[in-house]
Amino acid sequence: MGAWRPNVYPETSGKNPESICSLELEENFSKTMVSRLSRAHIPYDINADTRFFNIENLTWYNMQKEILEIIVNHSQQT
Repeated sequence: MGAWRPNVYPETSGKNPESICSLELEENFSKTMVSRLSRAHIPYDINADTRFFNIENLTWYNMQKEILEIIVNHSQQT
């Protein structure tokens, strides 16, 4: 499975739009994607170095903790 995540771009974003997405939307989207991929037995991986883990100082991004737990824990339940 290729990359997946919710993206919401403002209409006036210009050339390089920055995604604006509420944490609630991202959590709900992640729950749906993980559930459907797992039920269909479609494997996926996590790009931890860009969204969940800071490779420069070897720390997890706290803001993304809930989403990471949804992805990891839900996939293990199905």
